[in-house]
Amino acid sequence: MKKGREVAFLTKSIFACGAVSAFRCCKIRILYPFCSDYRKGFSMKNILKFPKFSVYKLCALSMLVAITAILAIFCTFRIGDAIKIPLKFISVFVASALFGPWLGGLCGALGDLINVFLVPSGAPLPLLTVLEFFVGFIYGIFFYNRTPNSKSHIFRCIICTAIIFLSDIFLSTAVLLKAGYFPDFISAVIIRLPAGIIKAVIQLVFFIFSNHFITVLKRAGRLKNE
Repeated sequence: MKKGREVAFLTKSIFACGAVSAFRCCKIRILYPFCSDYRKGFSMKNILKFPKFSVYKLCALSMLVAITAILAIFCTFRIGDAIKIPLKFISVFVASALFGPWLGGLCGALGDLINVFLVPSGAPLPLLTVLEFFVGFIYGIFFYNRTPNSKSHIFRCIICTAIIFLSDIFLSTAVLLKAGYFPDFISAVIIRLPAGIIKAVIQLVFFIFSNHFITVLKRAGRLKNE
């Protein structure tokens, strides 16, 4: 058990260093070497600033939070005992792409809290709620206020999917290991790896074909990227 905790701590440290490095790459324009967003005034400062609230945004966000909870409860498919495929990422992604990383993360965290209280499957794990916020935040960084360029869009989809996959396999596993769901870290990763791969493939396909869908939603709702 002690060895598993040491491996989990080392994995979280490596992932944290990688996340910091990736963020710095974004700032010095290394992460998207062929992305046209920079030539069209893209700025990480505009992406990361907290959005202004409006009645429309509050109503839309409330609806997306409710949809996230419904998807978590009724649209989570299981294959055996080890593979669980949730579709709640769809509404969290929409919130992040429309309103930015902060509100997208808030949508994911609130949806997870509602799911925990309505359909409890064990003791609440606050760190998993924090990870749900992290996932929505990452969606917003990669897809909020972006120009519809096909090459850069596919590149963003791949990088975003990879980050979410790593956080799901390593960070979520570390939280579950700490809560006592698995005997050791290595076996937990092996058990959760097939579900992680399937979820990553589903998310990647959805992200790639979401560009036109998000554009239509913005036009229909007359949203302004702020």
